[in-house]
Amino acid sequence: LFRSIAKKSICNYKKIIVNTNTLKNALVEKLEVSRDIIEVVLPCVDVNRFHAGVLGEAIRNKLNIPKDGILLLCIARLVNPKNIKVLLESIRMLDDKGVFCIIVGRGPLERKLKEYCAANGLQLSRKVFFMNYVSNDELPKYYSACDIFILPSASEGFGLVFLEAWASGKPVIGADIPVIKNDVIKDGVNGLIFKRGDASSLRDKISQLAKSSDMRRQLGGNGRSLVERLYSYKVFLDSHMRIYRSIL
Repeated sequence: LFRSIAKKSICNYKKIIVNTNTLKNALVEKLEVSRDIIEVVLPCVDVNRFHAGVLGEAIRNKLNIPKDGILLLCIARLVNPKNIKVLLESIRMLDDKGVFCIIVGRGPLERKLKEYCAANGLQLSRKVFFMNYVSNDELPKYYSACDIFILPSASEGFGLVFLEAWASGKPVIGADIPVIKNDVIKDGVNGLIFKRGDASSLRDKISQLAKSSDMRRQLGGNGRSLVERLYSYKVFLDSHMRIYRSIL
């Protein structure tokens, strides 16, 4: 029923704008949309708001994160598709006890996730920190404070938080779902990709980055260069204007 309605609703469209080639291919294959009318316009991030010059020491000091500690950051709703439990399982499995994690987000799984931490030695008060709410003004400081950004989602439309992390000069880790591995993260270049839902795989990726400051710096720097080149507001707006002018 959905496909029938969707096909009828888009038959007279001049253009369809999507944010990934994965979505473009899905429209062509599943809804039989003409490839010629689909335009890919990448999402954007404010590269002036998120950048490596933002200071995050206050966040680390507030949570008593040691200077040599590795701080992970995850920003996501606490719902099943985000796979936050897999992240917690991977932290529990790490040999390196100097790894800490901030989870920013709200959702119905908050109580269960906190119970998992309490039952598995993750010491909520000094190992894993749940931040229900972080203001927009404070958000860049959290990216700056972390060493590695992780989004373990089993399903994503894109993952704008990856762009914010890259703009902040941070390496990222994401799951091997189609949109992430095909359109977002280039494995070993601007981040690492783990096997979806596999805590052991995620643990290994965290450990790999935690042990190498040079790798963190290289991947984060490559991410920053990427957002400046492809994901700035200017590129986003210019792409839309080009499409609108072609229609007019």
